[in-house]
Amino acid sequence: MMTDESLSGGGRAVKKILNHAERDVTAIYDRHSYDPEKRTALEAWSRRLEQILNPDSQFPIRMPPRAERLARARRYNRDQRTAS
Repeated sequence: MMTDESLSGGGRAVKKILNHAERDVTAIYDRHSYDPEKRTALEAWSRRLEQILNPDSQFPIRMPPRAERLARARRYNRDQRTAS
């Protein structure tokens, strides 16, 4: 599972995206919008979702053998339905 750190290089951007309130001294002094960091985190999340939802994409994720067989069977069944 991807963590805050793997998505954004740190958890602050994800906290800002989720609009979590700061409760320490940084809430007063940190007025940076973190827009570039939020964009980077959201783009990483978008790529991850693309890998999950579209296994045929250019960045496939590795699945365990059983999951791969199930995914292959689903693709075969989907192709059979569309060919009919």
